[in-house]
Amino acid sequence: MSEPTSIVVRLMAAIWSVLLLVAGVVLLILPLVLSGDRMGLATGGAAMVALGLAAALTAWLLHRRVIKRLRRTERAPAEVVDAHLHTMTRIGAMLTYTVTVRFAPLAGAEGEFTRRLLVRPTRPFEAGKGIEVLYDPRDPGNFAPVLS
Repeated sequence: MSEPTSIVVRLMAAIWSVLLLVAGVVLLILPLVLSGDRMGLATGGAAMVALGLAAALTAWLLHRRVIKRLRRTERAPAEVVDAHLHTMTRIGAMLTYTVTVRFAPLAGAEGEFTRRLLVRPTRPFEAGKGIEVLYDPRDPGNFAPVLS
């Protein structure tokens, strides 16, 4: 998911969660105030609260994913050890690769790390090719190629 799309999805999930939670709580309280049989309102309110909690969980999970991406602060030269193109998996125009790279993180010995990545068709990966990666020092397997 691209950055602008991710922001819109996170924002919409957060807005919907707040709206559904408020409306659900109102519909849960309304039968207590009104006289008569209002079980339909309470049932609708419970469903809205459940949907609001699901939307809040979605927004929170997407936010954690962005935070994980922002932790990639270190750069290192890397060598592509293996690049497997998944020919039947595309997202829009992006190609899906399982890439294994070898690089030496700052706080450790050289290692090989594997990750599935979305790549533009104009920038395919090839084994033996040198690239530069951004990675999280606490989790070197959380790497991304630098696209410059």
